[in-house]
Amino acid sequence: MKSHKEVKEFFFELEKEGAVFKYKYDDISYYSILRFPLEVFYRSSFNHVGKPSLSLYKRIVNYIKLKYENLSNNQSNYIYDKDFEESDLLFVSTCPRVDKEGNSEDLDDIYKYYKSKGRIINYVQPNYRTSKVPIKDNSKDYILPINTLDVIVLGEEAKSALKELLNYMSEFSGINFQNGYKSFLRNCQYHLGCASQLEKAIKQTKAKIVFVRSLYTEPWVAIACKRTGSDLVEVQHGVVGIHQVYFQSPAETLEENKKNYLFPDYLLTIGKEWEKIFKKQKLGIKKENVLTLGRGNYRVDREVKRTKRITFFLQPGYFNDWFSIDQFITSFIDRYIEALLKSNYSISIRPHPNSNIGDYLKFEREGVSIENPRVIPILESTKSADFIIGATTMVLYEGLSFGKKVISFKKYKPMIEDDCGIQIVESESDLFDLIQQNYEPSVYAFLSEFDHKVLDELENFK
Repeated sequence: MKSHKEVKEFFFELEKEGAVFKYKYDDISYYSILRFPLEVFYRSSFNHVGKPSLSLYKRIVNYIKLKYENLSNNQSNYIYDKDFEESDLLFVSTCPRVDKEGNSEDLDDIYKYYKSKGRIINYVQPNYRTSKVPIKDNSKDYILPINTLDVIVLGEEAKSALKELLNYMSEFSGINFQNGYKSFLRNCQYHLGCASQLEKAIKQTKAKIVFVRSLYTEPWVAIACKRTGSDLVEVQHGVVGIHQVYFQSPAETLEENKKNYLFPDYLLTIGKEWEKIFKKQKLGIKKENVLTLGRGNYRVDREVKRTKRITFFLQPGYFNDWFSIDQFITSFIDRYIEALLKSNYSISIRPHPNSNIGDYLKFEREGVSIENPRVIPILESTKSADFIIGATTMVLYEGLSFGKKVISFKKYKPMIEDDCGIQIVESESDLFDLIQQNYEPSVYAFLSEFDHKVLDELENFK
């Protein structure tokens, strides 16, 4: 498995040459659009033991296709507004966070705060969610659509430029990037189509600031902001370690970063520890534009209750394949469930919201339950756990903020931050032994309480 540092070093070396940025669709380079799927392809080519393994990449591609394709059945699930009001603020939903009624909660702490101040909330909702409940609620004034089926079909000349990029990368790396051509083409057409629609919405609403979460996987938001001149505010979604390439580049000037990359203008973190990590990176944005906003539904709780609940927090299906989580859980339960029950422990398995919960019902038995992530809020699940176990998920770090006992595994250590309080085990027996120990973990500020002053001042940061 390639570490984050090794992946970053490869992409920095590739990007220093500069040639990857010359293959463009109008004003946007294909490379900047594809930086995330190209990273996934590169990682997948080395899988666990450093040998090419495209089968994993194909599983990842199939997962992504479930999100962006076969969407016609979802078209009637959404109620959009035909009208809107002009507003300096625009909120773009890209994450599958919904409340118990199916309403989108993406960016909810931010737009609810602005709404409380009397601001007009224009909310852009792509149609790739699975909820069948209308998403309109009292905190949003207008819901604007992004039709993810409305792609821009590339002509032969544009396709040729994309192929030239992949040929160049293949020659540079010795990895056959051309094998992913169809997926890369699909990604480009999708992101360009969504960007065109968002660009229109920004111009119509006269938005000056656009908020988004998970920008690295949704570059269409950055394309639209780049073309309209709107400030783009990225709100941290997941784990972004010191060596992850997401917001980093080898460029030496801000102008070079703006020209070649699709970075945000501002980055709001969910905790002070993350702000420290970001500011140690070779960021493509000004370091003074990295600020800690915190999270609206987090409150510092100094009293930690021990529950004897062991919760496995899983990631999307392809990550579970990558990290062999299913096999580990099966082996651990078979070997130790009886001993754990005698000590009054219980096990909970929480799939990722994008996963098929039915795939995990096979684990149910006495002392083992399956959580529904679409019903039980993530922080409620985190607080109720005593032990939090996972691969590289953000929940590991959130658990540290609640004083939980957080555990990951030796083979994922290259993807986990150093000296952060996460305990590392190698085997099922190591995990069982650690659970039996009576130790108290340290508390780290990977989550901070919501600081509305950051939002109050945001419009004056320029």
